Amino acid sequence: MNLYTKPIGQIEFADIQEFCNAKAAEHIALDYKSNFPDNDFQDTIASFANTQGGLILLGVRDDGQACPVLPLDGIPKEANIRDRITNICMDAIYPPIIDEEVQVVDIPDRCDRAVVVVRLHESDLGHWTHNRTRLYLRGPGRNKAYEPIQAQDDTIEWFLDRRQKSVDLRKRLISDATARADRVLVLNSETHDGCKRTVSVTPKFPREPLATPHKLLEVGKRLANYASPVSGGVRLYPPRESEYWEAGQHGLVFHRRFVRKDEGTRGQAPLGDGAQGDVSPIRTVVELIDVLRLASDLYGEIGTPGAVLVHVDIGPMAGRSLTEPGERCYAWERQHCSDEQWQHEEEVLAAALPEAIEALATRAADDLFWAFGYPEGHLGQTLVRSISF
Repeated sequence: MNLYTKPIGQIEFADIQEFCNAKAAEHIALDYKSNFPDNDFQDTIASFANTQGGLILLGVRDDGQACPVLPLDGIPKEANIRDRITNICMDAIYPPIIDEEVQVVDIPDRCDRAVVVVRLHESDLGHWTHNRTRLYLRGPGRNKAYEPIQAQDDTIEWFLDRRQKSVDLRKRLISDATARADRVLVLNSETHDGCKRTVSVTPKFPREPLATPHKLLEVGKRLANYASPVSGGVRLYPPRESEYWEAGQHGLVFHRRFVRKDEGTRGQAPLGDGAQGDVSPIRTVVELIDVLRLASDLYGEIGTPGAVLVHVDIGPMAGRSLTEPGERCYAWERQHCSDEQWQHEEEVLAAALPEAIEALATRAADDLFWAFGYPEGHLGQTLVRSISF
C-alpha cells in the first residue's frame, strides 16, 4: 500500500519516508508544504476537492524542483493540528468538506515535530472560499509546479457545467460499451441462460480524451495482444462469442460476458438447457482483478484520469446461488439471491490503483457473499488471498 491507499489511521513515519525517498514530484494530486499555511490553506484544500483530490504533506520541504527534501523536518507538533484542519474544512469552505482524512505522524526521536498527511477526494460539488466569493482549481503556478488558481467568471461557469457534462459523458461511455457488447455477444442456450457479468473502470469525471485513437490502438495491441477500432476506443483481446473487452479514449476499461450455466458446478456436468446455474465468486473476483490490472497498465501508458469508479454487476440473479469458494471456508449451505441484479461500486484514485487491487477485490467479494446471505467477514479476504497476485 502507499499513502494514497493505506487506511489513514495506519500510516506511519516509515510510509512517509518511503514515499518521499521515491522523489515523487508535485503534480496535480500531490503537494508538499514545509509549514502549516497561515492564511490560504482553505484555498489549497478547496482546489484539491474541485480538481482531482490527492495528498497534501505538511512538514515536507521541496527542493525548488517540486521534489521532497530529506531528511524530513516536519512542523511543530501541536495537540490541535487535526482540529485546525477540520475547522478549516467546515468553516472556511462552502459547502463544507466533510470527508477529508488527516493523520499526524510523529518524527522518530523528535517528539516536538510531526509530518501531517491530508488526503482529499474529488468532490461532486464546487467548493468556494472567502465568504463564497472565490472558487479555486489546482493548476500550474508561477512559484510552484502546481498551486491553487482562482477561477474567473467564464471558468466558473465552465466548471459548474463541466461536472454535469462529465457525469452525462460517463453514463454514455458505459451505455455505448454495453450496447456494443450486447450486439457482439452470442447466447448459446446449451451453455448460457442469459445471465451477464459486467466489470468496468471509468473516470468519475471524464473530460478530454486521454489518448488519440492511434495511440490507444498501439497500447491496446501491446497490452492485450489484439486491438481493433470501435467508436471512441478499441476492442481488446481476440474476439469470443461469450466475452467482450473494450478500452476507451477517455479511460474506460470494460468487460462483459455471459455467465456459464456450469460456472458453479466445479467441473461436474452442465446443468442442461434452460437450467439456472450458480455464480462462481472465484470467477467473479478473477475477472475483476483482470480488469483492474488492465486499467492500471492502461493508465500507466496514457495518463491517470484522477478518481475512477470501479463497478461490477451480475444479472439476472434472482434464484441463483453461489458455488462454494473452497473447502477452507466452512460448511457450505446453499443460499439463493433474492435480488434481480447485484451491483458493487467503489471510488479510488487512478494513481493508487496498482496498490489498491487486492483491497478492492476483497471488498467486492465480501459484498457478493453478503448479497447471498453469507455475513462471515473473512470470506472475501480468504478468497482473494487464494488467488495468485
